[in-house]
Amino acid sequence: MPESIVVFKSGLAEAACFALESYTQHEIENLSGNSNIEIAKNKEHVRGFIEEAKANNKRQKKILLGKINGDLAQKIQDDTSVNLNGYHLELRADEIRHLFKQHGNEKTEVLRGQRAVIIDDVISFADIVQNYDQIKKNADSSLTFVKTADGIINAVTLYATRNKSLSLKTMWVNRKGSQTHSPTHNTQNDSVMSRADNAQKDLASY
Repeated sequence: MPESIVVFKSGLAEAACFALESYTQHEIENLSGNSNIEIAKNKEHVRGFIEEAKANNKRQKKILLGKINGDLAQKIQDDTSVNLNGYHLELRADEIRHLFKQHGNEKTEVLRGQRAVIIDDVISFADIVQNYDQIKKNADSSLTFVKTADGIINAVTLYATRNKSLSLKTMWVNRKGSQTHSPTHNTQNDSVMSRADNAQKDLASY
């Protein structure tokens, strides 16, 4: 059986840990025919995906990190009323490029009381979702997960109900103790509607 997702440990503060559910052999076989979808094998696989996404402006792939089930799904629902049971946690190449363009420049971010997002922050996305400190339900089918690690990491995610996916839309990192407000996030301005429309087609084989 091909190796599927493992629970990433990236040095975040210890907390109640919820594991993402791995993909079954049947699911892996169904997905193998789609050249635009990868299933994460380990942390280094995810790092390579992120690096390639940054380097290749035409890359449109996504990588699936696992499924949200059990206690984690229940916790998110208790905190937000959003039922993500069975949803696929994913990173998309186009959104990776977007977040580094918006929040990857140290000179720009320091003026906001933030530091630049780095690859390790994006790798920690699965950890942030599984072990968040705070979560906020937004008005546009998005959730913001907040985790204190090397700074206060804010991960804005978009959930699509038809294909049951939760994808990272953008990310920024406030410096600890900073009094600067977090950037105003308007997912409409980030073309969420077009992203949501495209997302409906991605996992049609499920």
